[in-house]
Amino acid sequence: MSATGAALRAAERHESERSLTQLALQVALVLLSLLAVGYLAQMLRPTLDRPVRQVKVSGRLSHLTPTQIAAAAAIVPGTHLLAVNLSSVKAKVEALPWVAHAQVTRDWPDTLTVQVVERQPFARWDEHGLLDTEGRSFTPASTDRSASQWHALPQLAGPPGQQQDVMQIWKQFSTGLAGTPFALARLSQDARGDWRAQTRSGVTLRLGPDDPTTKLNLLRNTIPQALAGKLDQVAAIDLRYTNGFAVRWLSQDRAQHCAAPADAARGGTRPDCAADADTKSASIHPPATARVGEKPKS
Repeated sequence: MSATGAALRAAERHESERSLTQLALQVALVLLSLLAVGYLAQMLRPTLDRPVRQVKVSGRLSHLTPTQIAAAAAIVPGTHLLAVNLSSVKAKVEALPWVAHAQVTRDWPDTLTVQVVERQPFARWDEHGLLDTEGRSFTPASTDRSASQWHALPQLAGPPGQQQDVMQIWKQFSTGLAGTPFALARLSQDARGDWRAQTRSGVTLRLGPDDPTTKLNLLRNTIPQALAGKLDQVAAIDLRYTNGFAVRWLSQDRAQHCAAPADAARGGTRPDCAADADTKSASIHPPATARVGEKPKS
């Protein structure tokens, strides 16, 4: 028994020593591989890490030039390709008002490639901005803002952070009122949440603080029928009532305009108002309302 036990212990020691030897060999191979990789990297570094010689710009550009984008990338002359902070360059390029997205990659041996996706204008936003198709507002250069090509875009406005909500409401109105007398040109939401719109023919619509799309049926069906033959005489429609609407007529606006205090003090009639006198006196429109519901919400 003792001889057998001694043989077993000797076999165990031999197996343990062999395992340790194999582990040592594996560690040595890993270290040698790392050294080889490091040495190879040092040898290849002059080839792989050359100074950036050009910034290549790709993408469909309508409002920016490759020169503007390369300037925004701001690569300092002599900067090596591997030293370029790709995230930083991406952020600088995306800071350009017309850039929606940018992707920056290294193109060996000495080129930095910047791929750009420009914003696509969807609407004018507030006084000086534009709204892109992703519902994000931006402010282009003043020369871009004055471009006549934007005048055909709808005019939208709203509180900060409400761009996408206003855009979605506009889309529903644009679809719902297409082909009707109330197709919109403008839509806005004020700081209190009240919605107001203006039609292409210049009629102002007061929509109130609730979901304005609930007024679509009135604008598509009820109001055109109720005001048939008189739509060209309407200045504004107040839809803040729970079960109806109120109308302000163009003749009322003219009357207020012609009765300005400065004119009354002179005791004369303004030339641009003289032609309205007979129209006002012969007006057959209701004084203020075509249909009245409950007190409007404000």
